Amino acid sequence: MIAGFLFKEYEVNERGVVTGYKIIFNGEQIATMEYRNDCWIGAVTKDIKIMTKLDSSVMRVADWIINESV
Repeated sequence: MIAGFLFKEYEVNERGVVTGYKIIFNGEQIATMEYRNDCWIGAVTKDIKIMTKLDSSVMRVADWIINESV
């Protein structure tokens, strides 16, 4: 958990490595993060838009999701 955000694993590859997270805040899913093609992809719904960020760093994507969600 980071600053009240729960990163719940929902996808694991064949080697047992987590490749997908649901991000929960106040009991509600507010974003997702998935690892694809050597990059982490974050997606946040804001108003009526879906915003995404691609980065090789899981922490930069997690920070972006937190900053976009507060």
